[in-house]
Amino acid sequence: MTPKISIQKWLQIIVYSLVLLFFFTFLSTERAIILHQSIPKDSSGIDSLQMSNSNLKASFFDPAQLDVHYVKIYRNFPPIQDDQFCFLECVALLSVLKNLQSRRVYFHSNAPKFWPFSSCASLISHGNLTSIKMMQLHPTTLIGGRSVTILHHQADIAKLQILRDFGGVVMDMDVFIVNGQVIGRKLKQFSCVLSQEGSRMLNAGFAACRRGARWPDVMLEEYRKDYRSDWYYNSAILPFKKLRDDRRLRREVYVDNTISNNPDGKKGFKMLDMKDAVDWRGKVGFQSFYHDCNLGVAYVNHTQTGFGELLRWILYSPL
Repeated sequence: MTPKISIQKWLQIIVYSLVLLFFFTFLSTERAIILHQSIPKDSSGIDSLQMSNSNLKASFFDPAQLDVHYVKIYRNFPPIQDDQFCFLECVALLSVLKNLQSRRVYFHSNAPKFWPFSSCASLISHGNLTSIKMMQLHPTTLIGGRSVTILHHQADIAKLQILRDFGGVVMDMDVFIVNGQVIGRKLKQFSCVLSQEGSRMLNAGFAACRRGARWPDVMLEEYRKDYRSDWYYNSAILPFKKLRDDRRLRREVYVDNTISNNPDGKKGFKMLDMKDAVDWRGKVGFQSFYHDCNLGVAYVNHTQTGFGELLRWILYSPL
């Protein structure tokens, strides 16, 4: 005859089972906490759930898959011979091919049938030039119900749209890449790499984002809400304020202060004539802010300035 189990015994079994369930749940939670705490801090010292999530996703990002995007909106339509790349722009493009080693280079313009790289043929091989993909760009002329007439604003909006849709690197043609590996390493940790100019501005001349990053959408929304016909406000001051005031964004993006912090670049005579005006070694890149199409290889070969040294290093180092 099978012995009967009393109600009291059943209650004891249920209580013991609940205690064991609680104990194992506690152990699992403790293990999860320990795993989270074992994630190393980023170089900025941030160690949070948001940063940890970013780091865990990093294994799916391959810096060798970075695409580079240039944006050009021509004032002359159709473009004319003077719209060919200047010598300095050709050297900047060469720095991308040598020092960033991106998967592809795209050139977005409102005249994609115009080939602006013929002037670069003496510096860059035919194969490297013909690998550049020409893309049709339809500039934004209306945002948030307001007309966008400044070409620089149209170009900066296009850069954000490209980062949103494709990811990669967007940069101006006066940016010389020095150490592109840093960009790939930072994009393993952060969703974007942005460029700071001075103490209270970001610079739209360089930005890199993983596809799906929040930053491009956030800034496009800011354009829609608060567009002003002031290039510095929307492209430099407003992004700085948004980043300063949004703690979550600050954890998601890395701000580089080496590329665009070049106050002497806006004083061309200092950069071209003074030996120590340009300190480019150890930087991720260097934005010259200098657009003199009369400058050529003769200056590079004879000057003793830091800027000339940078240009020689780009020109004569192996590809």
